[in-house]
Amino acid sequence: RTRQEWDTLFLATNWSVQSRVPFSGHTITLAKRDTPIKDILPSTFARRKTCVRKVVLPIAGLGMRMRPQSTILPKAFLPIVQSNSNAWKCRPVLDLLLKEIFTKETDIEQVLFVIAPNQLHLFQSYFSSYP
Repeated sequence: RTRQEWDTLFLATNWSVQSRVPFSGHTITLAKRDTPIKDILPSTFARRKTCVRKVVLPIAGLGMRMRPQSTILPKAFLPIVQSNSNAWKCRPVLDLLLKEIFTKETDIEQVLFVIAPNQLHLFQSYFSSYP
């Protein structure tokens, strides 16, 4: 997109450009929401009356920002440590995502995983033992 297209998009969604910084051949834009999100969301969702039934999880990336950990293990399988009262539990990121997606409060029926071809065997192995 051009700079003008981005500016138009920001303005249409109540964001204003604070600054632009060149970085590695790209321009990083810092934007600020003019209206706090808490004032926008309740009325927006109340008007819509729609229900999310499908989720797309784009997890095919190489996880470059998570290196060196992601060189050994795809980012979806990186461990997250949880603490509840006196116990510690370590679970993969993907496990936590799926738990949140399939809670009783959601009406989600389908999940589409966008994965890299070289990671397919890992996901097949993971889901063969998934409850």
